[in-house]
Order: sequence, then C-alpha cells, then structure tokens
Amino acid sequence: MPVLPQESSTSLLKLVLKQFDDLLVKIMIAAAFSSFFLAMVNGDTGLTAFLEPSVILMIRAGNAAIGVITETNAEKAIEELQAFQADVAIVLHNGTVVVAGCARVVVIGVGSNIAMGSIRESMLRTEDEVTPLKKKLDEFGIFLAKVIASICVLAWLVNIGNFHDPSHGGFFRGVVHYFKIIVALAVAAIPKGLLAVVTTCLALGTKQMACLNAIVRS
Repeated sequence: MPVLPQESSTSLLKLVLKQFDDLLVKIMIAAAFSSFFLAMVNGDTGLTAFLEPSVILMIRAGNAAIGVITETNAEKAIEELQAFQADVAIVLHNGTVVVAGCARVVVIGVGSNIAMGSIRESMLRTEDEVTPLKKKLDEFGIFLAKVIASICVLAWLVNIGNFHDPSHGGFFRGVVHYFKIIVALAVAAIPKGLLAVVTTCLALGTKQMACLNAIVRS
C-alpha cells in the first residue's frame, strides 16, 4: 500500500514565534514598548497615555493568534491526507478501491510520487516560500527604519549645542531631555495603523479563500 512519508508537526511555540518574525512587526512592537517607556518616564498615569501602545500590542497578539490557528488547521489538513489512502488495495488510481476480482498490475508510483503525495508535497513547500506581500513589507520596513533613524540622528546632532542649556538643570539632564524627544519622534513617525490595515485585508482574503475550500498554510 502506498504510504506518505511522515513529517514532524511544528510545535506551538515555533508557530507563535514565527508570527513575530517580521521586520515591520518588530518595529511596531518596539514602538509600543517605547511608548510605554516614555509614558513611565514622563510620569503619566492616565489611561490615554497607555492606550495607543496597548492597542498596538493587542492587534499584534490577535494577528498572531489568527496566524497560529490558520497554520494549525493547515497542518491538520495535511495529516488528513493520510485518510485518503485505502487499506484494502495495492494500487490506487484517483482513490478508487478494488473490492473484488483479480488482476496483474504495474506500480508506477508510491509515497510522494502518487497524486495525494504530490498534493501534500506542494503544501509542504509553501512553508519556505516568501510571498510578494511579505517581500514588499520587509522592503518597506527597512526603508522606514532607515528614514526614521536618519531623521532621529539629524535631530540629535542639531540639538547638541542645547545640551548645556541651564533650563535643563545640567548637561546630563539635557541629554536625557533630547533623548526623550528623539524617541517620541521615532514613535510618532511609525505608521501604527498599518498593521491593523494589513491584518484586516489578509483576514478578508483568507475568509474568501475559505469559502472556496482552499487550504491556507501561511
């Protein structure tokens, strides 16, 4: 009987960590924690001070949960391909089961070389492929990081002469003051709503694919 090769399933921890393995996502998370840091440094205790970073983290957590569920369902779908193999036949063609009679046959393919095996292999290969959307998001993340870093460095250099301003109460306090301004500038420059927009678009696309009984692996 043709048998599909067994593949070890991906652990839950790896699936969760995989959802955060994206440059733009890392930038968003860094922006959220920077917002928390600025709120604590400035002594803000109101709800509005922590609202924006909390929303960013909740959106990211929700997106990660959706990704884990989607990939888990895909793993189960791959495992269920094993159920299409009949236990009572030596040779299968399009899943047909021979229930009576006798014949002399030629085996032309087993395991991954049969139809079910080729479907399974194509599903497994999608895990290593980088989608055009992810490539564009990575390129945008790199470009965004370079632009923000350049602006922050420029703003820091412009204000070096103001570190000694007596209104800051000393050179070190002046450095800290402008450092907070630079961090706030970097956080403000990050398009935090982009993550929610991308997540919503992907969720709508996945829903339409699910209506067509498509298996979304990643």
